[in-house]
Amino acid sequence: GPMVRLRFRVNHEECVHEVTALASKKLSQRTKLGRWASAILGREIEVGEQIAASDLLDKPCMVKVEHKTTDDGYVFDNVVDIESEVPF
Repeated sequence: GPMVRLRFRVNHEECVHEVTALASKKLSQRTKLGRWASAILGREIEVGEQIAASDLLDKPCMVKVEHKTTDDGYVFDNVVDIESEVPF
């Protein structure tokens, strides 16, 4: 199905890195995009709620990244999860 690419600026050890992740465009409490949007906004997404990309821009969140290695030795960042900086 249709996908959306999310870009995150990650501050780590005084360096700024950009990491990206793909998610289905389907927005619900059970999808990756829905869970991540909730974490970025710091609240649950309501059933049927529409979220604009601009609603998610420049919001602080915690990005969990794991390094993965391909069979030919290329190492890349894999966004595993997004967590809210504030409990909700």
